[in-house]
Amino acid sequence: MGKQIRVIQLTETEKNYLITIVNKRTSPQQMVLRAKIILMTSNGDSVSDIMKKLDTTKVTISKWKNRFLKKGLDGLSDLNRPGRALKYGPEIRHKLQQKLVILLPAELIGLSVNWLTI
Repeated sequence: MGKQIRVIQLTETEKNYLITIVNKRTSPQQMVLRAKIILMTSNGDSVSDIMKKLDTTKVTISKWKNRFLKKGLDGLSDLNRPGRALKYGPEIRHKLQQKLVILLPAELIGLSVNWLTI
Protein backbone atom coordinates (compact mmCIF):
# COMPACT_ATOMS: atom_id res chain seq x y z
CA MET A 1 0.00 0.00 0.00
CA GLY A 2 1.37 3.40 -1.03
CA LYS A 3 1.13 6.89 0.32
CA GLN A 4 -2.40 7.94 1.19
CA ILE A 5 -3.61 11.11 -0.43
CA ARG A 6 -6.18 13.51 0.89
CA VAL A 7 -9.58 12.03 0.19
CA ILE A 8 -11.81 14.18 -2.00
CA GLN A 9 -15.37 14.52 -0.73
CA LEU A 10 -17.76 14.30 -3.69
CA THR A 11 -21.35 15.37 -3.70
CA GLU A 12 -23.84 12.83 -5.03
CA THR A 13 -24.24 14.92 -8.19
CA GLU A 14 -20.48 15.08 -8.79
CA LYS A 15 -20.09 11.36 -8.21
CA ASN A 16 -22.96 10.50 -10.58
CA TYR A 17 -21.55 12.82 -13.24
CA LEU A 18 -18.07 11.24 -13.02
CA ILE A 19 -19.53 7.72 -13.14
CA THR A 20 -21.51 8.74 -16.24
CA ILE A 21 -18.31 9.93 -17.93
CA VAL A 22 -16.54 6.66 -17.11
CA ASN A 23 -19.41 4.46 -18.33
CA LYS A 24 -20.32 6.42 -21.46
CA ARG A 25 -18.80 4.79 -24.55
CA THR A 26 -18.40 8.10 -26.37
CA SER A 27 -16.53 9.91 -23.58
CA PRO A 28 -13.06 11.10 -24.61
CA GLN A 29 -10.46 8.86 -22.99
CA GLN A 30 -8.61 11.75 -21.36
CA MET A 31 -11.86 12.70 -19.55
CA VAL A 32 -12.39 9.07 -18.51
CA LEU A 33 -8.90 8.99 -16.99
CA ARG A 34 -9.50 12.24 -15.11
CA ALA A 35 -12.87 11.02 -13.82
CA LYS A 36 -11.36 7.72 -12.67
CA ILE A 37 -8.58 9.55 -10.84
CA ILE A 38 -11.09 11.67 -8.93
CA LEU A 39 -13.38 8.72 -8.19
CA MET A 40 -10.51 6.58 -6.94
CA THR A 41 -9.19 9.46 -4.83
CA SER A 42 -12.64 9.92 -3.31
CA ASN A 43 -12.66 6.20 -2.43
CA GLY A 44 -9.40 6.65 -0.50
CA ASP A 45 -7.15 4.73 -2.92
CA SER A 46 -3.44 5.44 -2.56
CA VAL A 47 -1.37 7.17 -5.21
CA SER A 48 0.53 3.97 -5.98
CA ASP A 49 -2.72 2.01 -6.36
CA ILE A 50 -4.11 4.63 -8.74
CA MET A 51 -0.82 4.68 -10.67
CA LYS A 52 -0.88 0.90 -11.11
CA LYS A 53 -4.59 0.54 -11.91
CA LEU A 54 -4.70 3.41 -14.39
CA ASP A 55 -1.14 3.09 -15.73
CA THR A 56 -0.42 6.75 -15.11
CA THR A 57 2.06 8.92 -13.23
CA LYS A 58 2.06 10.64 -9.86
CA VAL A 59 2.32 13.99 -11.65
CA THR A 60 -0.85 13.30 -13.64
CA ILE A 61 -2.76 12.22 -10.54
CA SER A 62 -1.62 15.31 -8.63
CA LYS A 63 -2.47 17.65 -11.52
CA TRP A 64 -6.07 16.49 -11.90
CA LYS A 65 -6.70 16.15 -8.19
CA ASN A 66 -5.50 19.72 -7.60
CA ARG A 67 -7.47 21.10 -10.55
CA PHE A 68 -10.60 19.37 -9.23
CA LEU A 69 -10.04 20.74 -5.73
CA LYS A 70 -9.66 24.28 -7.09
CA LYS A 71 -12.37 24.34 -9.77
CA GLY A 72 -14.59 21.32 -9.20
CA LEU A 73 -15.89 19.50 -12.28
CA ASP A 74 -14.95 22.46 -14.49
CA GLY A 75 -11.31 21.86 -13.56
CA LEU A 76 -11.34 18.53 -15.41
CA SER A 77 -11.84 20.20 -18.79
CA ASP A 78 -8.92 21.18 -20.96
CA LEU A 79 -7.79 24.79 -20.67
CA ASN A 80 -8.25 27.05 -23.67
CA ARG A 81 -5.14 27.44 -25.73
CA PRO A 82 -4.37 30.39 -27.95
CA GLY A 83 -3.68 28.34 -31.08
CA ARG A 84 -1.57 29.33 -34.02
CA ALA A 85 -1.27 33.03 -34.85
CA LEU A 86 -3.02 34.23 -37.99
CA LYS A 87 -0.79 34.10 -41.02
CA TYR A 88 -2.28 37.20 -42.61
CA GLY A 89 -3.41 40.44 -41.01
CA PRO A 90 -6.99 41.74 -41.14
CA GLU A 91 -6.36 44.00 -44.17
CA ILE A 92 -5.03 41.18 -46.35
CA ARG A 93 -7.81 38.82 -45.23
CA HIS A 94 -10.44 41.46 -46.05
CA LYS A 95 -8.98 42.07 -49.53
CA LEU A 96 -8.85 38.32 -50.22
CA GLN A 97 -12.43 37.86 -49.08
CA GLN A 98 -13.58 40.71 -51.35
CA LYS A 99 -11.81 39.13 -54.36
CA LEU A 100 -13.34 35.74 -53.60
CA VAL A 101 -16.83 37.21 -53.37
CA ILE A 102 -16.36 38.73 -56.83
CA LEU A 103 -15.18 35.39 -58.25
CA LEU A 104 -17.89 33.22 -56.66
CA PRO A 105 -21.14 32.37 -58.38
CA ALA A 106 -24.05 34.40 -56.96
CA GLU A 107 -25.80 31.32 -55.48
CA LEU A 108 -22.78 30.52 -53.25
CA ILE A 109 -22.33 34.00 -51.75
CA GLY A 110 -25.13 33.58 -49.19
CA LEU A 111 -23.74 30.30 -47.81
CA SER A 112 -21.57 29.91 -44.75
CA VAL A 113 -18.33 31.83 -44.95
CA ASN A 114 -16.35 29.75 -42.48
CA TRP A 115 -14.10 28.55 -45.25
CA LEU A 116 -13.23 32.15 -46.05
CA THR A 117 -11.52 32.54 -42.69
CA ILE A 118 -7.78 32.49 -43.18
